[in-house]
Parts: sequence; C-alpha cells; structure tokens
Amino acid sequence: MIRDRGLPMPAGVILLTPEVDLTESGDSFRTNEDLDIILKRGLPECNALYAGGHDLADPYLSPLFGDFTRGFPPTLVQSGTRDLFLSNSVRIHRKLREAGIDAELHVWEAMPHGAFSRTGTPESEEVNAEVSRFIHRVTRGHREAANKKLVLDMWHNVINGRDYARAGQYIAQDYIQHSPSAGQGLEALIAFLKWELGEGPLTPGSYELTRFEHVIVQDDLVQLMFQREVADARQPDRTIPVWWYDTYRVRDGLIVEHWDSALE
Repeated sequence: MIRDRGLPMPAGVILLTPEVDLTESGDSFRTNEDLDIILKRGLPECNALYAGGHDLADPYLSPLFGDFTRGFPPTLVQSGTRDLFLSNSVRIHRKLREAGIDAELHVWEAMPHGAFSRTGTPESEEVNAEVSRFIHRVTRGHREAANKKLVLDMWHNVINGRDYARAGQYIAQDYIQHSPSAGQGLEALIAFLKWELGEGPLTPGSYELTRFEHVIVQDDLVQLMFQREVADARQPDRTIPVWWYDTYRVRDGLIVEHWDSALE
C-alpha cells in the first residue's frame, strides 16, 4: 500500500514467521498441524473477521498474491521447521526472488511460530543476530549519508564558521583526539580550535575554507581530503602545498573520534 500510494519505501522489510496468505493454502498448514506448539491449527475464523467481508486473496490482505515486479525493499524472512506458517515464508521468499527483489530466507530447525522466545535461548540470540545484521546492511547507505552530512556540517559551522557554541551538536563530550597537539574531550577541542583559529568568521582564502578534494565514507568513518599551503620549514620565506587527511568516526549521530595526517 505504501508503494501504491507513492510514499517513500522503507530501507528494508523484516518478516518473522509471517501470515501473508489469509487463505492458508500452503502445505505447512497441514503438515505442521499439531507440531507447532504456538499455533496448533490455522486461523480461518480470525482471518475472516480481519478481512471484514473482503476477498481473503486480496493482495492488501494477503501480500503473497501481490505484484512485486513493481519494486519492493530488501526483505528478510524467518521461519522454522515446525512453524505452521512455514509455507507462507517459503512462498513469499520465492515470490520476491522471482520478481528480482533482494530477499533472504532463514529456516530454523524445530522453531515454532513466533520464534523460540524473545530472549534467553541460544537459538533466539542467533535469530536476533541475523535481524541485526540485516538492519545494519540495508540501512548502511542511509547511515553513511547522515554521517557525511554531520561531518561536513560540523566543518561548515564550527571550524569555518567558528561557532564553537554549536560544537556539542556534532561532537561527543568524550571525543577522542589522536592528534598530539590537541587534548581529549569536547571542551579540550574547543579550547584548541580557539587557540588555532581564533574567534570570528574566517576569511575567504584561508585554508579552512579550501574545498574538499575528496570525501570518503565507509560505514562509521568519514575522511576529508584537502590541500592547503603551509610554511616550508626549510625555507621560511616560501610555502609548500600539503595534503591533509582528516578522518572522523561517528557513533549515534555524534563525532566520537578523530585522526589527522598530512603529506607533502
């Protein structure tokens, strides 16, 4: 329905022992009857009540009968060998794959409907780990875009704009600095920037306003590459171009760690 209304699609879909066929036409509704300790039998009365007189095979009620060739997010499907809805999971996975959708199916030995338990068993921890891995995978692009924006906004407002009062919007209190010239933590960083850059807006042409030649993002790391002229220690009357590589680690929406290096 989200797709059909033209709304933004989610990054991914997670289906845990799903009821995607209210007609309950799959094989496991017979073969796993009484084997599933959670759902002994099908739910025809509940399905009819939920449908409210509509056709049980309507794709908005039973997505198994929908058209996925028009696009659908990456999907993780999980079920178990004793799940009454096992056929639902197998069939929706095949339907998605046939439509060219990125879809995974995990079937767990002896697992009933609804998984083993929410917590407390090794099997449930494995299930949770697979869910976490999938979420991490499908949200990586969104997360990397947000991390890039955070670092660039920090440079624009805090370093280029010298608006040190806003530093806490971008940088964690326990910020780790690997440069020997600056101390640890947010307050030490602010003190260093005031000493290094001074206060008040920077002027065009200063090295902090030089455009970034490259911005590289990989998961929680953002690296900025830029060039600036610095005094030549061997000939103080001239400057030399130096490449700078500033690398930041982002966690939970804040910059938590920083490395910098320079190459002549």
